[in-house]
Amino acid sequence: MDRSAAELVAGGGSEQGQALQATVWRTRIEDLLEGLDDDAEREQAATELRALLEYTAAAGGGSRPEPAAWPPGGTSA
Repeated sequence: MDRSAAELVAGGGSEQGQALQATVWRTRIEDLLEGLDDDAEREQAATELRALLEYTAAAGGGSRPEPAAWPPGGTSA
């Protein structure tokens, strides 16, 4: 994520840079979900991704969360 943010800043936040990062992250997430062993793992990952998207939207989409703010409860899996 830090590398993506740095690339976006270096590129001035251009639409082309944003589109590239969207493609990169979409591919990463698809690969992650396809690599999970069963439907239960996929559902858990999807639930966590939805929560992350909601959190990001609530934070304005571009701010970096405080360390204790994500994941919910301040712990990591």
